[in-house]
Amino acid sequence: MKLSTRKLFLALALTLAATASSGKQRRQSNLPPLTSENAPKVYSAICASSDSAVGQATVSADINTITVTALSIQNQFDAIRATLAVIDNEHLDPHQLAPAWALLGQNWTNLLWSSHTLASNIIVYANELTDVVLPVVANLTGVTVDPGAAVSTLLAYQTESAPLNASSEALALGFQRLHADVTSFYKMYINFAESQSVADNQKIVQLQMDIGSLCDDIMKAQIEIGFLGAAMGITFIVDVAAIILMPQFVEALVAAGAAIISAEAAPFEQAKTRISDDQQAINDDNVQIAELNAQLGLIAAAQTDLQLVNTTAAAVGDQLNAFTVIWNAVNADINKAADYIGMSMNQTNNTVIPLLWWATLNQVPQCIYGALTAGLNNYTIGITNSGLPQPAVSTKLALQMYAMNASDHHMRTMEILSARVPGFAAVRSKE
Repeated sequence: MKLSTRKLFLALALTLAATASSGKQRRQSNLPPLTSENAPKVYSAICASSDSAVGQATVSADINTITVTALSIQNQFDAIRATLAVIDNEHLDPHQLAPAWALLGQNWTNLLWSSHTLASNIIVYANELTDVVLPVVANLTGVTVDPGAAVSTLLAYQTESAPLNASSEALALGFQRLHADVTSFYKMYINFAESQSVADNQKIVQLQMDIGSLCDDIMKAQIEIGFLGAAMGITFIVDVAAIILMPQFVEALVAAGAAIISAEAAPFEQAKTRISDDQQAINDDNVQIAELNAQLGLIAAAQTDLQLVNTTAAAVGDQLNAFTVIWNAVNADINKAADYIGMSMNQTNNTVIPLLWWATLNQVPQCIYGALTAGLNNYTIGITNSGLPQPAVSTKLALQMYAMNASDHHMRTMEILSARVPGFAAVRSKE
């Protein structure tokens, strides 16, 4: 299956690699000095030039593509397991291929469910950021927040992502390990397929040689039958002629002719039996050749399917690893918010500048997070409704994914805001 990728996660990865690795100092140096006049233009460029530039349609479409492709790979895992079970039934290999492959398939299932959990976590975290945290620190809720408190609040909220960042890295590692295991299985199967194909082809050649020898034997037996038949015919004719010429010796001639014909009939019947036996042996050999050819076809088909999974799983694994990139995107935006507020405080005492920043940042949910959460929501729905088997305990990949509870996370967010934003606790108590 050829993957159709619209470069969403690659775009995010490249953008964030340039953003995250450069650090705070580089991000600041890329901006012109902030003034009341240029601040709106500088800040409004962020949504168009940073992580958000990929746009809403591409975000949702590519996440939906990942959903379809990931579930397609699950179907391929199941189909290959069925093919390998047939090969196992033929006892062609001392190792049982299907159970080993089933373990890899279960690991893939476990990882997909883990990615489902992580996608749900991203939705909770991003929604809380855009719906609760940003409006408060942007002075949109009736509570006045100074820039210092805004920075402190954002950085405190960012710490909430630490366990989820660890989960995203574990998920990425899980996909890498699974792909390595699939590759190892594929190489093992290639060795098995090559050796088995050589053995089967050698057996086919031997059977074909046996058939050739049997055909030669049948031809010789047919020639013998012809000679014996002719000999019995000549004996009969000569005997009849002698009886006509010498009727007084009829009894002796009949007895002599019968003895000769009887002696010639025995090898005649033996030759007929030999032809029948050889023909049956040819039929049996042809059946074996047909079975071996079918076996070779089965091995080749499984090899093709395994190669497809090996390459496709690698590509989808790379895409699903981008959940880590998405987390980096969320955190990078928080870092930039804190950086720009701090920079504006250092460059000017004009309190309008931080407010202009927040007015612009408030567009970010529409620019990226709205599409991101919508796409991830579609992903979780796709996994939930796919009929995918529930995760099972794996002996090789035991990935425990931290599941974020929206209510608990909202409560912790309220505690962060109450502790760092003067007046927020009072406003909250009136709700």
